[in-house]
Amino acid sequence: MHPYEMGIEAHAGFMKAYIFAECVSPQLKGSQERPARIRGTLNVGTPVPSDTVATREANLTVLHSVALAVVKKLGCENNAGLPDKPVLKAKSLVVERHELSSAAELPGRRSTE
Repeated sequence: MHPYEMGIEAHAGFMKAYIFAECVSPQLKGSQERPARIRGTLNVGTPVPSDTVATREANLTVLHSVALAVVKKLGCENNAGLPDKPVLKAKSLVVERHELSSAAELPGRRSTE
């Protein structure tokens, strides 16, 4: 699964896609204090598609369309953070060097140096 910059969290692969969003709406009791967490999932059946960027983005585009329709129907503020068009920008998996050194300093973690 590949992470994408959409909603609170989005992942796409050639067989699945996920989108997570948080909704504040008068239709959802208590969401003003604690936003409702919405999870959208797309599962692809057979025949098994090829594992390409185009396939992943197609899966995420379909799921985004459905998720956006749901949050609009629920009346979520700001469409629960989902844009009108899908954001097909993959998140970088690069970890900053200072983040790695900070992790080594966590309590209970042994130094590897």
